[in-house]
Amino acid sequence: MEATINLKYGSYPVKVQFAKYTDNGRTALAFIEGEDGSHFTGSVNIEHAPVQNNDYLVVKDYAENEGMADELKRLGLIEDQPVDYAPSGFISAPIYKLTDKAIQIRDEHFAELGV
Repeated sequence: MEATINLKYGSYPVKVQFAKYTDNGRTALAFIEGEDGSHFTGSVNIEHAPVQNNDYLVVKDYAENEGMADELKRLGLIEDQPVDYAPSGFISAPIYKLTDKAIQIRDEHFAELGV
């Protein structure tokens, strides 16, 4: 999925790509910029986060990613309200349920990769 992400420090034309965190298999979200493959993340892997299953995403909505949750809602990838929060250090990362659209995009991508 191609999109433009508008965050604290600018707007970025990106390819939205779902992945899995290797240590626990939770859903991860990355944004690929340009032809060189540079990327940034839209999610964070907090081990103790109360994530119910892989249809939930711990959103990185702080520091350089401030505004990420609003952008993911605008793109129709997460539901409107967080279901919980995961405290970590000085932040509390919101946990959102993925929309049916996001789950379909993720599952199609994983099927292409044979994951």
